[in-house]
Amino acid sequence: MEILLLEWAGNSLREYLIALVIVVASLTVMRILRNMLIARLRPIADTTKTQLDDLAANLLQSTRSWFLFGMSFYIGIRSLDMPESADDPVSVLVLFITLLQVATWSN
Repeated sequence: MEILLLEWAGNSLREYLIALVIVVASLTVMRILRNMLIARLRPIADTTKTQLDDLAANLLQSTRSWFLFGMSFYIGIRSLDMPESADDPVSVLVLFITLLQVATWSN
């Protein structure tokens, strides 16, 4: 399939599709893990007197989908051959998303 060999910005269409699969797979895994951990941790947190497990359950529950998507996007984009000039904007975007999530957690 010659269409998969078309290149744009140093990457073939095949490489972009692989990156997209990585994004979707990592987002799916992160959301499943978050939901599983919440389901297991919330009942434990409700029955204990310590606040640490309550904090962990609340942090997991307040983790936003856009944060998970941002981290998945970062994981996927790392599989591409990006020019060095793209590293700084991607790093700034990841830092911004992380800071927004930390602000959400602290609210």
